[in-house]
Amino acid sequence: MKKPTLKEWMANAQLDFDPNPNITMLPPIQTLWCVQVGRYSKGAYKPRYSMHNAAQAMRYYHGINIGYGYKKRLLRVDGAKTLVVAKQAS
Repeated sequence: MKKPTLKEWMANAQLDFDPNPNITMLPPIQTLWCVQVGRYSKGAYKPRYSMHNAAQAMRYYHGINIGYGYKKRLLRVDGAKTLVVAKQAS
């Protein structure tokens, strides 16, 4: 069987082209709030809790009792941007 040329293939091809496709929008990026606690001398933070509600994150952050030699921080993450909202060390 002979391989068809481009003109023959285009003439026989059934192209399903929709000039007005339904464009689906991606969902908006939600803000993620992270509460992290770390050992003061080590320098590394470990995530304790993550949530999407800002008021709940602030309540949780203020409710954490850190002892001597520990630190805590509250982060706001929007996609690739990270902002430190609150930070405390003892």
